[in-house]
Amino acid sequence: MTDLAAVPEFPDVTAFSEVLNRHGVRYVVIGGTAAQFSVPNLITYDVDFTPATDRGNLDRLSAALAELQVRIRTTAVPEGLPFAHDGASLGRAKMWNLQCAQGAIDITFEPSGGGYDHLAPRAHVVTLRGVEIPVADLADIVASKKLANRPKDTYTYTIVYNLRSSSGPKGAVSGVSGIRCRSPSSEMNMVSQPTWAADSTPPRRSSVG
Repeated sequence: MTDLAAVPEFPDVTAFSEVLNRHGVRYVVIGGTAAQFSVPNLITYDVDFTPATDRGNLDRLSAALAELQVRIRTTAVPEGLPFAHDGASLGRAKMWNLQCAQGAIDITFEPSGGGYDHLAPRAHVVTLRGVEIPVADLADIVASKKLANRPKDTYTYTIVYNLRSSSGPKGAVSGVSGIRCRSPSSEMNMVSQPTWAADSTPPRRSSVG
């Protein structure tokens, strides 16, 4: 069982991706998690990703989640609720809020602006500690945050938009090789750079799908 002490405050996206990759899951990291690869001093408290929704991929996702021993995340039960699942049951929801020993996970099948099929052709692959992580294009992050229009989305959208406007070519991912870990400080549920990004290498442009 995943207990409260075993769920870190800041998730390890590399650990998540290693398991998803090993199971052959097709997915793209999105939202604030993806923005971290471009935006200095930004982090979220969960890993956001959108998977391909065909049954075979959802079955592989279910196997990966079983290996991670995920539980349903809820503020009412800090240790999480038991979560029995298969490919069919995963696909019956639009979103799952989960947790495990590697941190909190948000699986979103229909993110604002478009899901896996929309994002994968423009996604980038970033390598962290030898693990390839498919990350949404910066332009798609901006568009999704603008459409979602929640307070934290507006905050992230403004930062990402300004960075994208001043960083050169449209959709470019910048700054990844310079990421370093700093001490956390709260602001709109965002804090400093994630520890898992300290040894990141520059991304290569790739078609994920």
